[in-house]
Amino acid sequence: TLEAITGAEYKLDDGAWQTDLAFTGLSPNTTYNLYARLAETASHLASPESAATTVTTLKSAQTAPDAPVVAELTDTGVTLEAITGAEYKLDDGAWQTGLAFTGLSPNTTYNLYARLAETATQLASPESAATTVTTHKSTQTAPAAPVVAELTDTGVTLEAITGAEYKLDDSAWQTGLAFTGLSPNTAYSLYVRLAETATHLASPESAATTVTTHKSAQTAPAAPVAASITETAVTLEHVVGAEYRLNDGAWQMSPEFTGLTPDTTYRFYVRLAETETHLASPDSAALQITLEMPPPSGEQRSWPVLALVGLALIGLAAGRIHLRIRQKNQTR
Repeated sequence: TLEAITGAEYKLDDGAWQTDLAFTGLSPNTTYNLYARLAETASHLASPESAATTVTTLKSAQTAPDAPVVAELTDTGVTLEAITGAEYKLDDGAWQTGLAFTGLSPNTTYNLYARLAETATQLASPESAATTVTTHKSTQTAPAAPVVAELTDTGVTLEAITGAEYKLDDSAWQTGLAFTGLSPNTAYSLYVRLAETATHLASPESAATTVTTHKSAQTAPAAPVAASITETAVTLEHVVGAEYRLNDGAWQMSPEFTGLTPDTTYRFYVRLAETETHLASPDSAALQITLEMPPPSGEQRSWPVLALVGLALIGLAAGRIHLRIRQKNQTR
C-alpha cells in the first residue's frame, strides 16, 4: 500500500495504472517495482512515470504443527515420525531436520518439539507443544558364572562381583554372598547377575556354578563296652549307627568278634559310620581286653558267677578288662 500523492495514479511493474493505493494478491518474499505519475486531467496530459520504488514482500507466517509423534524409543535415542516441511528440537537444543536424536542418557526424561521450517516464502512456524519421553534403561551383559570362595557342609560363600546379586537354585536374588542352612552332601546351582540400577536393567543370569556341599562331621563316641567275653570271642554292646574294629583290622558293622586267641590282649574301637550326609566319626578310645586260657579238660571254674560279674564291671568301668583265672594246683 502506497502513500497518497494528490492527483496521482500508480502502477506495479508493468501492470495497469490505478488510482487505488493498495496492491494485493502478491507473492510472499517477491521483489516488485512501484511507479507513480500525475494522472491526465481536462487540461493536462499524464506526466511521465516516476522513478521506481522497489519493494520485497514479507515471508508468510505458518501455524505451529501438532506435537511430534515418537516412532521409536530406546535407552539412548528417540526417533520421531516425519512431518512434511518440519524441523525438530530436543529440550533447548538446536533445530534439526533429522528425525533421530542419539547419545541420550538411559532412563532420562526429554521434551521434543516440532515446527514448520522457514522456506523461501514462509517464516518458521512457532514450535509445537512438547512431547515428553523417558528413555529406556540400558541392558547389561550377563557376567561369568560365580566363583566359590568357601564351601562347607551347610553353606557356600561366593566371591564378590561389583554390582551383582546372587541366587541359589530357584530362590530369590540376594546381594549377600553367603548361602547358609543348606543340607550336607547335596548338589546346588548358583547364579549371578548384574543388579538393576537407576539407568540399567538387571542383566540375564549367568551360567550356573554347581556345587555339592560336604558331608557333616560326627563326634567320636565313647569307648565300646563289652557285652560278653569268652576265651575266643568278644561281643560289644550295640551303638546305633556305629561300626567296630579290632586292633588295626577293618571296620565291621557287627559288634561280635570271634576266632580270637586265648591269653591274648586285644583293643576294640567304635566309630559312627559314614552315611549319605555324614562322614565317619573319629575312632573312640580303645577298650582293651585280655582273654584267658581255658581250664584243663574236665575241670570246672570254681569262681562264683557273682565274683566274675563284679570283675567284669570293675574292668568295664576302667575301660579295660583283664581276667586271670588260676587253674587247680597252680599258685599264680
